[in-house]
Amino acid sequence: MTTREKNQSVSPRFILRVMLCVLLATGPLYAQSMSDKVTAGGGDAVWRDGLAPDSKVTDAAWARAEARILHAYDRNIRFHASSIENAVRRTVLRSIVSLIRHETFAPPPPELIAVAVIDRIEEFARQSRAQFGHDAAINLFEVAAAGLAESVDSYSLFVPPRESAPRRARQFGEAFDFGIRLAQRDGAFYVHHLTGGGLAARSGVRAGDFLLAIGDVSLSELDIEDAALLLDAIAGRAADLHIRRDAREFYLPLLPQAASLPASISRRLADTVYIRLYRFDNDAREMIEREIVFAGGISRAKSGGIILDLRGNGGGLMQQGALIAGAFLNGGTVLSVESRDPLQSVTYSARPGDLANGLPVVVLTDEFTASAAEIVAAALQDHRRATVLGRPSTGKGTVQTRFELGRLGAVHLTTGRFARPSGAWLQETPVVPDLTLGDPGEGEPAISPHSCPEFPEVDDIWLNCAIAVLKAGSVNSFLGTSPRRR
Repeated sequence: MTTREKNQSVSPRFILRVMLCVLLATGPLYAQSMSDKVTAGGGDAVWRDGLAPDSKVTDAAWARAEARILHAYDRNIRFHASSIENAVRRTVLRSIVSLIRHETFAPPPPELIAVAVIDRIEEFARQSRAQFGHDAAINLFEVAAAGLAESVDSYSLFVPPRESAPRRARQFGEAFDFGIRLAQRDGAFYVHHLTGGGLAARSGVRAGDFLLAIGDVSLSELDIEDAALLLDAIAGRAADLHIRRDAREFYLPLLPQAASLPASISRRLADTVYIRLYRFDNDAREMIEREIVFAGGISRAKSGGIILDLRGNGGGLMQQGALIAGAFLNGGTVLSVESRDPLQSVTYSARPGDLANGLPVVVLTDEFTASAAEIVAAALQDHRRATVLGRPSTGKGTVQTRFELGRLGAVHLTTGRFARPSGAWLQETPVVPDLTLGDPGEGEPAISPHSCPEFPEVDDIWLNCAIAVLKAGSVNSFLGTSPRRR
């Protein structure tokens, strides 16, 4: 990786010697493709007003920004770390600057990066100056690294080594072992949805419950990522949940054993094949085929269609999203990816062969449907292969790449964006349902999910609506026979 030394008073030979030691200490940087789960709070990524990479930003501007950041770092780190440790961390900070400049899709102006990072360094230093020691020195580096990554957009982040693995999939408040998805309302965490096989459901937690505390730890001061991490951390341990349900508060003891949360479930409901995907793993495409077989297979004589439930699905692997969308199409564009490097821009197309044999498909989405899950919903909607019901999706249409920083952690940086088959950028045009369940938007048809007909063995009002639309054949037919439209 290219680096530049700004201190002209240091001899070039000494610089090369230090850099060699640093590279041996940190190990090589490498990138791993990450299509998803890299932002908290949903679709609020700042795309710098849609700016493309600006070739007019000079080397000198980036050099000045880097020098200012390192000067602020050095001024606050001195006397609190050995020269070798400090050289390693300085080099990693410079590496992150270089990654932002050369790898991110739309790097912000370097002077804005410098201001944001220096503010965070100075604020941390003021707060910790009295007890500054070895741990604070490590924390100051992490504050600077996090400031650099988060200056790109709200989907980019620095992950320290102690949190690298568990934080990859926690940006939407998802706790895998616990089987729960959190959301926030009025500053409190509530259960947006949970899975039947998860520890939370088996312990008695219900959708809509507010979580006030876990054991002795109050959730009021935590962000959604830390709350999800804490839930997974207590899976299998003795702990009580402080819950508010309606107007009642109580403590719920957790079952002692942890649960293995599946990536998907399926069953047959009212002559339809119902498949719920919770995430997009390496074998998501094959998993869909298995779930269809498990639910009884596809037959026009036996099935009225397929319901693909993507509610709460924060995504996963971009390629798997493209493969699943293509599985229900007989050809055509599924997804286009624009990258900083034109050679890495790619278009995914569907192969002939519809997994559903032409049967109608309904896709359920909500505000937590994101990234790879949105790829599926958008492709099937744009090709008019599926009817989308529910709530508008997150609008998370960006590609994140994970860059390892040796033993000092990793950074996830936005390196591309998705386009729907229609050509619209998913970041700018989230999936808007063909029939909204709840409050109507601008001109879109909407009904109350409570008004849909009920079907035996279905305890989900949204599923009742999906089955009704499948049986009616289309949204217009359903609305034509239903007086319940708002």
